[in-house]
Amino acid sequence: VATVASMGTAMAATDGELDYSSTGNFEINYSRGAKIQVWGFRDVHFAAADGVAEHTEAMSLCAMSTSEEVRFKVASAFYMDGDKGAYSITIADKKDANKSDVWGDKGLVSNASGGKKFTAKNVAEDVTTATCGDNTDYHVANLTVDLNDSGLAEGTYKQTVTVTAFPI
Repeated sequence: VATVASMGTAMAATDGELDYSSTGNFEINYSRGAKIQVWGFRDVHFAAADGVAEHTEAMSLCAMSTSEEVRFKVASAFYMDGDKGAYSITIADKKDANKSDVWGDKGLVSNASGGKKFTAKNVAEDVTTATCGDNTDYHVANLTVDLNDSGLAEGTYKQTVTVTAFPI
């Protein structure tokens, strides 16, 4: 499957200006048959504590791709108290804690072009035995789940979150 996209790229398209000569530019991204593998996921379990409304759990995400960069798409629809979503996800670049995409004031939603680009290990080998962490070449991003259970009714809540990585 070949894809052509000009989505959210680092270089914004520019038009030329009125003058004796005028030059503009734009960027085309093309990936033909690129393959990707993402791993490092683990289930997140929160335990309620008296007087504690906010909880945070983080994990490392790893990726390898035949392309150089990846985007993430997060899919979930988690509503626990009317319109209120109790948790959100942040995916931050492993090299820059200030660079992040946050989805989820009413659950987790994103589209493939909405997230920032992350640099992946550019390989075409099977790395199913590789570990994911701060000290590996494959560690791409940090995924953080934030939970705020203030105002929630008593009970047990569960939701599956699907994170899909796209080579770009």
